[in-house]
Amino acid sequence: MSDDKDYKFINEKIVPKKMHPVKKFLLGLIAVIVLGLVFGVVERVVFEVTGELLPHFQIFKKNNSIELGKKEEAATGAAISTKSAVEEKKEPEPATNKKQVKIIEKRISADLSDYRQVLNKFGELANKQNEAVVEVQSVVKGKDWFENPYDAVNRVAGYIIAVQNDVAYILTGYKGIKSADNIKVKFKQGFLTDATIKNYNAGLELALVMVNLKGIAGKDDIQPLKFDGINYKSIGEPVMAIGTPNGNLYSVLPGVITGTDILLRVDDYCLDTHFTDINISKNGDALFVDFDGNVIGIYFKGSSDATQIIGISKIMTFLEKMINDEPLPYIGIKTKAFEGAKDKTGISGGILIDSVTKGSPADDSGFKEGDIIYELDDVHLETMSDYENLLESKKPKDKIKVLIYRVTRNEGKKIELEVEIGDSRGIK
Repeated sequence: MSDDKDYKFINEKIVPKKMHPVKKFLLGLIAVIVLGLVFGVVERVVFEVTGELLPHFQIFKKNNSIELGKKEEAATGAAISTKSAVEEKKEPEPATNKKQVKIIEKRISADLSDYRQVLNKFGELANKQNEAVVEVQSVVKGKDWFENPYDAVNRVAGYIIAVQNDVAYILTGYKGIKSADNIKVKFKQGFLTDATIKNYNAGLELALVMVNLKGIAGKDDIQPLKFDGINYKSIGEPVMAIGTPNGNLYSVLPGVITGTDILLRVDDYCLDTHFTDINISKNGDALFVDFDGNVIGIYFKGSSDATQIIGISKIMTFLEKMINDEPLPYIGIKTKAFEGAKDKTGISGGILIDSVTKGSPADDSGFKEGDIIYELDDVHLETMSDYENLLESKKPKDKIKVLIYRVTRNEGKKIELEVEIGDSRGIK
């Protein structure tokens, strides 16, 4: 046995074991990732919920802008920063989503005051157009049963189409003034003055009257109608009728274009026309203007089923010739739709005669219904436009050679005719 002084208890001390540095780093990284994912999920849920419930808070508007910036970045591949997306909110693009459109719709309200304002604007335009409408008085002298002289006065609408060198040129109906012994024009400004017939086109029943304005007070207030911006009108476009559409002078009726691409075939020409839902009275007349104040056409009285408007483009050609006192070449045929009969005639193109006007140069020269005109003065005709252009280049009394194809007894033959160009101003 050993001595007591040599006996000792074992002294134990608990010391924590140190973790390896690498293991410690990995555990910390995992904890950060897990906490980041949890925070991201919570943030997204809160964003979605509060974004729906509180859309008007500025913070959520900014978040929406940031989200929009991210979507645009994904769509275009452009690098758009969060800052630029937020700054873009300061100058927002036009609304495209449904919620924004609904908000805009709520801001737009219409009531009777808006309707009244529209009508007032229409009235202003109508009054402006009526400044160029005049009353044309045709005076016919006669005697009663007791041989007492009297003056019969017929009143129709006229339209100021041009003012040049103190002369006003007024378009009106030829039928209402052709038998007049003298003509007077009453302007909307209040004065009444004498007028004379400058020119006319009997086929279209149009007459051009001129008035000397020299020395007349208030002549500077006379303004012609606008013929600027003449273009094709489509179905549904608004128009107004001025003149005497309901039978009364200075009346105005609104409407829309209801039909287009209709050809009106008159002597030697095909005219573009429109249809409208405006109902012109039996004794009425009208000129049609669009809502920009431009004349688009004149009323054609030959259509009984609906109101037909002759397009102003071709009429302007006639009016320019009438104002400049140029002749209006005339042969006197009406045509109809024709796509050519090369397989039967061996000739391409040509125009087909539908009717020949009695007493016209065409009638005197032996033209007949069903003839195909394919050449004028050695110029081949493919379309009606070729015929019109060549005719307009001629003058009255010019003699031209015409080659036609005529079918008689089921046998076709080529015939050469000669026609002397007439002047439509000589037609009564």
